[in-house]
Amino acid sequence: QTQPEPKKKVVVRRLPYQLPQDIFENTIQKWSHDITWLNYIKGKPAKTQAKDNIFSRAYLGFSNADTLFDFCKSFDGHTFIDSKGMYISTWIPFSCYQLSFTIVFLVIITPCIMLGFSNQ
Repeated sequence: QTQPEPKKKVVVRRLPYQLPQDIFENTIQKWSHDITWLNYIKGKPAKTQAKDNIFSRAYLGFSNADTLFDFCKSFDGHTFIDSKGMYISTWIPFSCYQLSFTIVFLVIITPCIMLGFSNQ
């Protein structure tokens, strides 16, 4: 019986909406040698005072599980101070989808297209 492969993909949530990607990448530079991919989604300010800002987030894939655990232990709860002086702490859950994009496309997306569930 084989051991399941350790999870190597995480989401860095609750990043300030005005945080540029290059500053985020400089912040995580210590672990960049083991990051295999990064997808940064920039947040948006609230349109009205009744709504909340939409936080930025980053999806990271690591090649080494030990580096991933070190990153989570060190960066989970990391505090950023935004332009208004608000303290924002990050939250790092594991990504829901640990499969590669190729497998997700073949197993999930392709059958949906074949059954006519495309977004046309």
